[in-house]
Amino acid sequence: MISKKLLIINIIVLILLIVMHTLGSYFILYPRKFNLEFIIEESQPLYLIIPLSIFVLISWLASHVRIKKFNPKNRFLLVFTVLSGILFLYISFHNLNIFFKVKNQVTESENKYSKQAKEDIKKDSIIFETAGLPIFIYDKKTYQKIDSIRRNYGITIKNTGCVVDIINTKGQDKYDEIVMPYLEKRNGKGWRKRMDNEINQLEKINISSFKVK
Repeated sequence: MISKKLLIINIIVLILLIVMHTLGSYFILYPRKFNLEFIIEESQPLYLIIPLSIFVLISWLASHVRIKKFNPKNRFLLVFTVLSGILFLYISFHNLNIFFKVKNQVTESENKYSKQAKEDIKKDSIIFETAGLPIFIYDKKTYQKIDSIRRNYGITIKNTGCVVDIINTKGQDKYDEIVMPYLEKRNGKGWRKRMDNEINQLEKINISSFKVK
C-alpha cells in the first residue's frame, strides 16, 4: 500500500521543483520586468524532464532493494522524493544566489546614482547619460550651440558608450526620479518641450544652410 504522507510530500516537492525551475529565468535575468509568458518560454522544460527521467530510473532500481519498513512502491516514492528534493535545493540555491547578487548590484547602482543626483542638484548641473554609438550630422559649432541650450536648462548629455548595462540603467532611472522634480521646479512646467523646440529650430536652420550650400 502506498503511503499517503509520502505521496503528498512527493507531490509538494515536485510542484516546488517545477515552479522554481520555471521561475529560474526570472531570477537569472533580474532586473528584467516579470513576464510570465517569456519566463515559461525560457524555462526549457527539457532540462527538468531529463533529470526527472533519470530519477525515475534510479528510483525504480532502488525499489527492488529490500527494505523491511517499505514496500517497493514506497521505496520508489522515497528515493524519487529525496532526489527531487536535492535537485530542488540545488536549483533554488543557484537561482536565488544569482538573484540576490544582482539585486545587491542594482541597489549599489541606485545608491550611487542617488548620491550623484543630489550632488548634481547642488551644482545645478544635471547629467543625463545615454548609450549607443554617437552619430555626427552637424558641425562642431552647431553641437556647441545645442549643448549651450541644454545648459541653460541645467542639463548636460553624456554618452557612456555602445554597451547598455541593465543594472546601470536601473541606477539611471533612480537618478532621473530624483532630478526631474528639481528640473521642473527650476525651469517650469513644459520645460522639456520648450528646450526641444529650441534645439529643433537650431537644427532646422543648420539643415537649411546645408541645403543651400
